[in-house]
Amino acid sequence: MRTSKKGLVSKIRVLKPAPNMLIRFSLIADDKTYNCLVANELVVQRILMMPENAIFIKVNGYFNKKKQFVVTELCYQTAAKNIDYYRKRA
Repeated sequence: MRTSKKGLVSKIRVLKPAPNMLIRFSLIADDKTYNCLVANELVVQRILMMPENAIFIKVNGYFNKKKQFVVTELCYQTAAKNIDYYRKRA
C-alpha cells in the first residue's frame, strides 16, 4: 500500500555505491523517525545533494517487511534554514 510522509531529512548514508546505488536516510516526521531506503537513481541523486537537517520533503512509497520506508517518489516542501547558505559554500 502506497503512502506519503512529510518530514525533515537527516542521517544520509550510502549503503551500496555501485552498480545500483542504494542509500538510506532518516525522515523525522510527526515526532517519529522513519528509516528510509532509496534505490531509484533520480531520487538518490537528489537526496545526496541535500544538506542534512535543513530540507523538509514529501516522499511517496511503501513499508517493507522490516518496517523500513522504501521511497519511490520525492517532492521538495520547504527549506528549514537558508538554502543559499549551503549553495554559497559548495
